[in-house]
Parts: sequence; structure tokens; C-alpha cells
Amino acid sequence: MLKTVPLLTIIVILLAGGMGCFAPSAPAATASEVENGIFALVNAERTQRGLSALTRISALDTIAREYAAGQFAEEIRYSTNLIYLVHNTWQQDFTGSAPLDDDTAGDQVGFCMGESDMRDALLREEAMETGVGVVTVGSTIYLVQVFDVIRSSGGDGQPIMLNENPEATDPTWQQLEEFLVSDTTDDTPYVLGSFVCGDFAEMLHNNAEDTGIRAAYVPVKLNQEPGHALNAFNVDGTTVFIDAINGDKVAYVEVGEDYGVIALDVAQEFTYTYFETYLADFEDYQADMDDYNEELAVYNAEVASYNDNDSEVPGEYANKAAWYEALQDWQDELSADLAGINAVKLALGIGETYFHPTESLVTDDPTVVDYYVHW
Repeated sequence: MLKTVPLLTIIVILLAGGMGCFAPSAPAATASEVENGIFALVNAERTQRGLSALTRISALDTIAREYAAGQFAEEIRYSTNLIYLVHNTWQQDFTGSAPLDDDTAGDQVGFCMGESDMRDALLREEAMETGVGVVTVGSTIYLVQVFDVIRSSGGDGQPIMLNENPEATDPTWQQLEEFLVSDTTDDTPYVLGSFVCGDFAEMLHNNAEDTGIRAAYVPVKLNQEPGHALNAFNVDGTTVFIDAINGDKVAYVEVGEDYGVIALDVAQEFTYTYFETYLADFEDYQADMDDYNEELAVYNAEVASYNDNDSEVPGEYANKAAWYEALQDWQDELSADLAGINAVKLALGIGETYFHPTESLVTDDPTVVDYYVHW
């Protein structure tokens, strides 16, 4: 399962730069007041569009301020893990003794709303948390706002680190299958507090990229914590989700629907509609197996009763012989039923340890609330 933490996460890199205009005429303001103003105004822009308001997180404020104080130095971007955060970064020069005033927050949010990339970041639907940093260095104001899209980390609490190969390309289905069969990520044991779904998705992503296959890291927010993480590949223009925990499986992710999986060598299509058809067949199989087990229990009780009936009373032999013949016919019927059920089981790719397609996660509610495909 995906372990969630109230800071660092990240999923896509967005760096927007620009110069705002500044004419200090209103009363002077502190950096903290400007940060508060930006936070409030960004939430106002979001809520008036029907988006959820962001929660402000002090750890994200710290990251934003460190990056601003370092004047957007690349080493700070990496050391603070800002590279894994959606963020807006911009600066402005000023003259005069009051670089910040009561109009600064409004001016800066207005500037961001006028820049398409920056506007897209602060209006990102799946964003949940934010941090703001405003720092003056010399005659320049450095402003940063970071957005936590979907929180994720490894089992040890460390941020997910993704290796990107610029030469990696999208695979064919055959290439993807061959890679997954040879890759050993799914052989790694799941260990709560040490190696969880985020780690599986991180490992599979990096292994794929290392072999030249373009892969995505996909954090998933479920209706019940914790969330989940998996991978995605672009196969002939179709996004194919792969879950590598306890054996590689094709995963099916649809907002508002239960998260589901099908064994890799059985899945024939990648749409959620196909998964619903598979799920219906799976549940029919379960119902047939339940019916079979109930009838088998009745049959075994009859067999036990037959074996206990050792009467030698004349005339009862014929009855017992008929009983025996009926039991044999019943046994043949049960064997035929089991053969049919096992054929369906094989077609569904169900092994001895296979779980229900929508119960592969340790949660009572696997409904997908949101997910993000980070290429």
C-alpha cells in the first residue's frame, strides 16, 4: 500500500518564470503577510471555479522559502526535493525602501493568472496542499508557490526518486511483456514500513527506464487511506497500467470506480469496460464454486450416511445398491461441474493465492478518487 506523508510529493515538474511589475504605493507589508495573501487569493481563484481549496503545509512553506532564499539555485531544487513538486517560481526587481506592500499579493496572483503554465499549476484539480515562500534578496523579490499533487513516499518515508532516461521509448505490448517477465520487481516481498507499493512502482519505473522503456509513475488516491502507487506504459497509444506487487498484473484505474487487477498473461484488453466484463465473469465463477461446495458438502454427508449403513436386513441390499448407484451418478455430475469451473478458473488466470480483482488492496474501500500519470 502506498504510505502517505504530509509533505514532499510530487509528481511532475513545472517551472514557470517571469517578471512581475511592482509600484510600491500601499503600506509596507512583511513577507509573511504577502505569503498569507497569496495563499488566500489562490484559494479564492480555485473555489470560485468549483475546485477544492488547498491546505497550507508548513513543510512546503519551508521548501518554498529555501528555494526563494537561494535565488532558485539548482542544487537547492534537488536538495529540498522541489524537483518532485509542481511549483510556480518567479521574481521581480524593485526600487525604493518598501519592496512589499498590501498590494503585492494581489499583483503577484494576478501575474500568475495571466501566465498559462502558472495558472494551470495553481488551478490544478488534483492539487491538495501548498506552500508559499517570499524572500527579498538585494533589489529582487523571489516568489515560490509549491503544490503537492498526490502525496507519496516509500515504505521508509523517503521521497520517491525517479530515474528518467531521455532515450527511452514507448514499448509494444510484446516488448512490455518480455520486460515484465524478465524483471524481478514483482519477486520482491512487500514489507510494511520498509518496502511498499510506492517502492514497487519506483523500482519498476527505474528498471524500465534503464532498459530503454519509457515508464510512468502513477500515484492513486483512494476513498480510504492509504493510497496506492503503480506504473503506466504507453502501448500503441493506449495507457496500460501495471501493478507489480505479488506478481505482475494489468491494473484498471477509473475515477469513481473500484481499483482492479487482472493477471498479466490473461488480460486481453486495457479498458475499464473490459475489466467490468472480467469482474462479472469472476463473480459468476465464485458463485458457481460456492454452489458446487454446498452440493459437495451434501454429497459427502450422503456418502458418510451410506458408509455407516451396514444393515444386513434382507431386502435392504437392493435399496443400498440403488443408493450407491445414485451416489456414483451424483459424483460424476460433481466431477463434470468441477471440470467446467476449473476451466473458467484457468481462463480467468486464477491461481491458488489469487485474490478478488477489486480486493487486491488492503482497504475496505478501493474506490479511486484521483490519480496522476507522471511521465
